Amino acid sequence: MPNGLVVVPGLSLLKAMPDAEWDALGPDDRGRSEETHPQYHLKLLLDRIGVARGEVQLWPSSGRSASPAVRSRAIANGMTGADFSDKWNALRPPERRLTGIRAVELSDPAAEAQAIALAIREALETPGRTAALVTPDRLLAQRVSALLGRWGIEADDSAGRALSQLPTGTLLLAIASAAAEDLAPVPLLALLKHPLVGREGEERRRWMDDVRLLDEALRGPRPAGGLEGIDAHVAEHAIRDRAWKRLRPRLSTLAAVRDAQSLSGLARAASAAASELSGERIWSGVAGRGAADLLAELQALDRSDLPLGPSDSGPILRQFLDGVRVRPPYGGHPRVFIWAFSKRDCSKPI
Repeated sequence: MPNGLVVVPGLSLLKAMPDAEWDALGPDDRGRSEETHPQYHLKLLLDRIGVARGEVQLWPSSGRSASPAVRSRAIANGMTGADFSDKWNALRPPERRLTGIRAVELSDPAAEAQAIALAIREALETPGRTAALVTPDRLLAQRVSALLGRWGIEADDSAGRALSQLPTGTLLLAIASAAAEDLAPVPLLALLKHPLVGREGEERRRWMDDVRLLDEALRGPRPAGGLEGIDAHVAEHAIRDRAWKRLRPRLSTLAAVRDAQSLSGLARAASAAASELSGERIWSGVAGRGAADLLAELQALDRSDLPLGPSDSGPILRQFLDGVRVRPPYGGHPRVFIWAFSKRDCSKPI
């Protein structure tokens, strides 16, 4: 844009980071780099757009933040690369002062998550105060988020949640599980009771009534596999047989999921089965669009060198779903944030 600007927040200029430290961030001739350093990706950005660090102009209002300059310098020195960490010993005491920073050692990850959640909750007791958890550890972020949820605090997680943990993903996994076990009672009933199956409103209520009748019919010895096995098992129960006949048409596509011998075939069959069971509901919202995009990508893959068996579909599908991060288009608590790394972001507009 004619009057556009590229703002590089927190960039360490020459006074804060000498050229030798800046150049050591990489990448070097061998492709090695200090990717975990907070300045690395800023350096990578400047390198790619062809701007030298010395050409970056200082923001006019810099220095007005809540953090004093001495604290910023101490943090910058604390983040110095490993090859230059010895300079910390030569710094003057004011340049090593990290007032307000606390360190705590805890016995296990559960205690760590609880301590963080309590600290965030304590911060929220002060009107207007904000709190953020910055971590690349997704398990820690999920634990803290769950603990905050018990107190009615919904944290805004920048990395979102894995698609495999959301209803859309769990339905796809339930389809793969029921197909792989040839419609065994436990995975079949778990699939039929899924909240996205059976449409909505009054139709959902009638669907669940039929599922409960089928549940009663399937208790006891396990029937033979497949739709035909359940046909024979419930034939002697007139009421349950009628309920099963109303459920059965939605399950006709599961055989294709079990018989899929390639990744593209599995994605195609799972997509058809999900649409048969849930209609358009499974493809709605951010999670639905993310699942549709993923399955479309898998259908386009030509991996004939990767044959699949019935027992492979669930684990492989879960691995792909785990790699899709879904973030709602709106946030949670306005004063609590979780900032983390994400592999794949489905929060962008589609």
